[in-house]
Amino acid sequence: MWRAPDIRAIASATSLAFVGVGGSTTTAVLLGHGGALMTGFALGAPAGSLAAARRPARMRAARPAEAGLLGVGLALAAAAVAVSVGPPALGLPLFAVAGSATAWC
Repeated sequence: MWRAPDIRAIASATSLAFVGVGGSTTTAVLLGHGGALMTGFALGAPAGSLAAARRPARMRAARPAEAGLLGVGLALAAAAVAVSVGPPALGLPLFAVAGSATAWC
């Protein structure tokens, strides 16, 4: 693993990123409706996996992981904004999008 630069980069980036994603459960509970938000994330993950399996990436190995990490980050950032200006239920679809983006990571 450490001899292949693409695999090393993907493993390092996703490991570091998912340390932050692990904090989203605590954050979701503190925002209220944490169970619903994390259920959206959990339902989005298999949906994203099915989509990723149906259309495999035809590009360099690191590109889908980069796109997935960007998708997770943008969706969770948008969810943070949505729940800060409105009810926590506004974050539910964004948590589902973040969950679906994890399929590419």
